[in-house]
Amino acid sequence: MYAIRRRSGGVARLLLVAAAFVALEPGAAAAPLAELVSARTSDDVLLHGLLYSPPTRSSRVVIHIPGGPGSFYSVQDMAPMAEALNHAGWHFLSMNCRTAGSGFEALAHARFEDYREDVAAAVELARRHGLTNVVLLGHSLGTARVAYYVAGRADAAPSGVRLLGVVLGGSILSPYLEAQLRWSPDERAQYDAFLARQRERVAAGQGRELDAYPWAPGRRIELSAASWISVFGSPSESNASTIKFAAAFDVPVLLVHGTADHTALPDNARQLYAALSQSPSRELVWIDGGDHLFRGHEADFARIVVEWLRRVATSATGKPAATL
Repeated sequence: MYAIRRRSGGVARLLLVAAAFVALEPGAAAAPLAELVSARTSDDVLLHGLLYSPPTRSSRVVIHIPGGPGSFYSVQDMAPMAEALNHAGWHFLSMNCRTAGSGFEALAHARFEDYREDVAAAVELARRHGLTNVVLLGHSLGTARVAYYVAGRADAAPSGVRLLGVVLGGSILSPYLEAQLRWSPDERAQYDAFLARQRERVAAGQGRELDAYPWAPGRRIELSAASWISVFGSPSESNASTIKFAAAFDVPVLLVHGTADHTALPDNARQLYAALSQSPSRELVWIDGGDHLFRGHEADFARIVVEWLRRVATSATGKPAATL
């Protein structure tokens, strides 16, 4: 639930109260205030986000890159995360991607490589607000967006910003590899045949033609042929992957995964943890009974992240950190 109000004094800016629940329990604390902010990517795409600020400003921020189509207004409840981070003295920026929408069909004409510009715009927005000590938090497909950005951050990031660490929640190896863990041999063969048809369409100049596939039970996704290859393609043809760029993580990494995650099976996190060979420290924390969105365990997710930040990235000048 969002309630809009205006801040008094100076130029009026929209504030949103991001409620943790549709109806708060009697006596429950008010949800944290979030300022509606926006940024333009280098290719002139306007993105919106919510910036939650603690009572005392600091230079530290956790930037949330959502999963799915990349919407900060998704069904995943991040208000407890914002509240916990603000209480610990961190800003929290939850940012839309260019394909933000209500379902995976928003990815119909997505080119995965463009997401690097979206993450870069979020980092630049934080820098403009004086938030120069950054932790990136990706969830689900957002973990792949973060990985691709980290792998190319020397070219994409503004100067004067330091990456203190990365949090990966409900991580996937890649959309293709995640599905391989779920599917039977017959299902894998059927999808490989489907991908082969999409490659043929792209080669014939029909890359924008739409086609649908039953990606998961109850989820039939319709995308263009080019987007099937770009976002849901095999490791050799798609950059939508965390494990493909795992060696680029040269900062501390926290992986948080639910033991009851049936969307991204737990082996995604185990394999990714093993591949983070260049990280100076890596941790894998399980939320017992947690599903892919940590529903009912949002406070646990927030507590795990805050505790990790206190141990790994509490000091704006402390090590380890990497210049963006």
